[in-house]
Amino acid sequence: MQHPSTRLPLIDALRGIAALSVVLYHIYVLDLLPHARSPFAEPAHTTLASGYLGVYIFFVVSGFVIAHSIRDAHITPGFVGRFALRRSLRLDPPYWAAIALALLATTVGIHDGARPSVSFGVVAAHMLYVQQFLGIPHLIGVFWTLCLEIQFYLAYVLLMFAVQRSNNRRWPVFGPVWLLSLAVGARLLRVRYAVFLWAWPYFFLGVITAWHHERRISSRAWAFVTGATSLILLWSHSRWLSADDAPERTSIVAATTLALFLAGLVRRGDRSLLQILTLGRPLQYLGRISYSLYLTHVLVCASAARLGLQLLGDRALGLLDLITMLLACAALSVGIAHLMYIAVERPAQRLSRRVRLRGPDRG
Repeated sequence: MQHPSTRLPLIDALRGIAALSVVLYHIYVLDLLPHARSPFAEPAHTTLASGYLGVYIFFVVSGFVIAHSIRDAHITPGFVGRFALRRSLRLDPPYWAAIALALLATTVGIHDGARPSVSFGVVAAHMLYVQQFLGIPHLIGVFWTLCLEIQFYLAYVLLMFAVQRSNNRRWPVFGPVWLLSLAVGARLLRVRYAVFLWAWPYFFLGVITAWHHERRISSRAWAFVTGATSLILLWSHSRWLSADDAPERTSIVAATTLALFLAGLVRRGDRSLLQILTLGRPLQYLGRISYSLYLTHVLVCASAARLGLQLLGDRALGLLDLITMLLACAALSVGIAHLMYIAVERPAQRLSRRVRLRGPDRG
C-alpha cells in the first residue's frame, strides 16, 4: 500500500542547514574572500570555508527521502515510468528556469562561470542532465549534483524492482552495488566522475537508515554498513584527497546519518522526532525553498557581490564590509529563491502530485 505523503520537519531542517552552508560558502570563499584584506577569525573562517560539505548532507537526506517515499510501493515497469515522470515534473521546471537565468546572465555579461559556447546541444544536454557525461561545462557549477541525484533516483527504484523480483531479498541486490561503490570511492576501481557510483555510499547511508526505521533491516546491519562505509571513506579520502578534508567530510556524513537514525528511534506517543523536531521556523523555511535556493544562489551572489564591490570603489574589504556584504548577499539569495519557489517550484510540486504512483498495473 502506498502511504500518503507526510512532512518530516527534521528533513526540512537538515535541508535548510545544507542549503545555507553551501550558500555561505560560495558567497564567502568565491565572491568576497578574494577581495578582502584578511579572512574572518577562527572558527568562523573554517566553518564558512567548509560549507561545501552541505552537499553531502543533501546526498544522505535524498537517500532517506526516496527510500521512505516508496517504502511499501509495488514496483512494476509502469510504476518506474510514473515515478520518473513524477520526479521530472517536480525537479525539471525549477532546473530549467535556472538554466534560462544562467543563459540570460551569461548573455548580458553578469555571469562568468565556465561560459561554455551556448548552443542547442549545450542547452539540450543540460535539460537532460547529461552535460557531465558529455564533458560540457555546467552553466551553473552546482548542477553537477543534480546529474548525480537523477542517477540515484533511477538506480534506487530499479534496484528495488529487482528486489521485489527476488523475494524481497535486499542484500543480494544492494550489497554488490554498495561494495562496488566503496571500491570506486576508494579508487580501487575507476569510473568516470559523471557516474553516480563514487557518491552512492553517501546516498545509501540515508537509504539504510530509512530501512531501519521501517524494520527492514536490523540495528546490527545498520551499524555494520554505517561503520564500514565511514571507515572506508575516511581511509580513501585521506589517501587520495586532502588529509584535512577527510575527517570533516566523513564526520558530516556520519553525523547526518546518526541524526536521522536517532530521531527515528525516539518517539513521543505515536510520532518520532523526525515528525516533531523542527529546529525552528527559519530552518523550516530554508528547507522548503532549499531546491530553488541551491539552483539560483550562485548567480545571485556573484551579481550582488560584483555590484557591492563596484559601489565600494573596488577597494579591499574590511571586516565590517565583509560581514555586511555576506549578510546582504545571503538575504538577497533567499529572497530570489522564495520568488522562484512561489512562481515555479511550488506549482511544479502540485503538478507532480497529480501523477499517482499506484496505477492499474498493481498486482
